Amino acid sequence: MKKMKKWAVVTAVLLVVAMFAGCGEVAKTEFQAPNETFSIQMDETWNTETMQDNILAIFNKNDTKCIIVVQFVKSLGYTDVAQTKDEVESIFTMNNVTAAEAPASIPGLDNLSADTSGIVLEGQSEQCYTVYGESEYAYYSFIYIAKSVSDKMIEQFQTVCSSFVETAPEIENNSQVAVTDTIRWFNATNGILISANGGDSNLFAGFPANDDTMAREVEVLERDWGVTDRASADETLDWVLTEGHRMDYVSQMEGFEADAEGITDVAEADRTAWLCDNFYVTESEAENYMYWYNPFAQKGEAAISAWDYSRAMSLCGFYYQAGYYTETEALDKSLEIAQTIQSTYGSWDEFMESYFLGYEWWAEQDSAERRAIYDELKAADNSMYNLDFGMPLEKTW
Repeated sequence: MKKMKKWAVVTAVLLVVAMFAGCGEVAKTEFQAPNETFSIQMDETWNTETMQDNILAIFNKNDTKCIIVVQFVKSLGYTDVAQTKDEVESIFTMNNVTAAEAPASIPGLDNLSADTSGIVLEGQSEQCYTVYGESEYAYYSFIYIAKSVSDKMIEQFQTVCSSFVETAPEIENNSQVAVTDTIRWFNATNGILISANGGDSNLFAGFPANDDTMAREVEVLERDWGVTDRASADETLDWVLTEGHRMDYVSQMEGFEADAEGITDVAEADRTAWLCDNFYVTESEAENYMYWYNPFAQKGEAAISAWDYSRAMSLCGFYYQAGYYTETEALDKSLEIAQTIQSTYGSWDEFMESYFLGYEWWAEQDSAERRAIYDELKAADNSMYNLDFGMPLEKTW
């Protein structure tokens, strides 16, 4: 195993991903990650290979075996073990991945799982045993790579994994306000996104306000929204609130009404058959038209406007985290939007149905995954969706 050439390539590919591993030797010396947030014990004859701050990589003295420990910090947007597993398998082009027995325990880590796999590095076939787990601070992947991985080696590697110690730093949060039910209500309006991004519903906008969050949000806002400063932030938020995706929806639904003249006089249950009888459309096409039109006929733009309002609430939080709005400005604007939401919808379920339909209109795909997240969030203890949708929203900042 030619570690210098091989792992230089891996490091370039990994970018911001963090990795660490363990091997089957007698534990004698502490090997600490460059960022000093975790360590493992390994034979003193092994050597550290310099990589990224959140990657610990060590090799035996003849470079035929290695251990890599990868750290995926949750506050940087990693959401679950499955996501980290997919990244590891993709980056290392693992093949023939097969579930294996995980260590009985690793200090400070939960949800342990493991698998074996093959891997090809520089044309050489290697074998892997990989362990996954998570702490409150991060997800971890422990990877043992050798020409051949025996049951005895796995047993020894599990011992190395059990020497794991995490010394996670306290996460800085520069927020100046206490999180009240009003702020949790704000978070509920974009709770799907906060949850999908691995955020905390008990923090305004889901993440602590600090330099790391700022750097991430500045990048995301420019990439996804074209927002680069206060002026473009204001312009984008104004567009979402006054037009958004609902204006295109309304325009197309009004055009459909004009093309299908008389449909407003047909009962909703009879519209599909009426379209088939009076226009050159198939039953499937007619059903699709009605999927979008019937909600519009009942609610107008409110049929999907929750999607725009939810995104506007997200932007307020993003703008604060990125430094484009002060915390007070972001919360004041959130309160204004929240009051509009309360005057438009009567319950969380009604709001979320509009959100899901708006998502489908924008994404051109079903909302099943987001609906599942909502159901899970609603069922959680102390769920933000237990808050009364019509509760008085108080300015406490």
